[in-house]
Amino acid sequence: MKKPKRLSGFNELAEDKLNITAHGCDYECRYCFNTSICIWARGLKPADIGVTVIDPEKLDILIDRKGDTAIYPNTHDITPEHLESHLFFIGKLLAVYPHVTVISKPNLICIRAICQAFPDHKDKLTFLFTIGTVDDKVREFWERKAPSIPERVECLKLAHDLGYKTSVISEPLLDEVPDGILQMVKPYVTDVIWIGKGKMMMQRVSCNGYKDAETKARVKQLDAWHSKANLEIIYQRLKGDSQIRWKETIQKIIGLEGPK
Repeated sequence: MKKPKRLSGFNELAEDKLNITAHGCDYECRYCFNTSICIWARGLKPADIGVTVIDPEKLDILIDRKGDTAIYPNTHDITPEHLESHLFFIGKLLAVYPHVTVISKPNLICIRAICQAFPDHKDKLTFLFTIGTVDDKVREFWERKAPSIPERVECLKLAHDLGYKTSVISEPLLDEVPDGILQMVKPYVTDVIWIGKGKMMMQRVSCNGYKDAETKARVKQLDAWHSKANLEIIYQRLKGDSQIRWKETIQKIIGLEGPK
């Protein structure tokens, strides 16, 4: 019997992945996978994709539900500039799916608006916030236009205190170990905390136009921190925590069969 195919990326998080943009994201993260795809496969320039461009056809599409869970957005983020469009589309998803996960490097204006817009869907809606470091200077380097770490924790606390289901994803993990992140977010997480390492980081940052010596040195540091030997130490120390899930980027390296 064949082993089931190992899920990766957003496929680990939900069955259906949706977005409403033609291209671009305001946050301009150095390691962004979608930016590298747009440059490599679609021939766009980094300067062309530093701003979110909404695709009206995606926004107004009749949603074809294939599974029970949807994640939104999977190629951009939720920013105040297009907040009404995001609220509109999240409403469409909640009308169709039993479970909707909103993933974001969260902006407080946006998360507060989403919480206020959908108080009757707390059983369906989960917030999954990306927090890959405890150090805002590290965040500023890798995710220079994204919300600060304190703002993201404030968003997490807000959603938690209002009774929504909350999760955190640390992928890519930008610290040597996830312990500081876990200590910081655990009081406000009702669901799970995903941990993953950067994937093809050197290729991605280079493709995205970051070929400077500092970026390359930081990628090499992350690779050293998250070597197989070090990841196994981290896993052995934290594997008893039932709230932690390991992304495919770590599962494959240390030989796990699933997100244990």
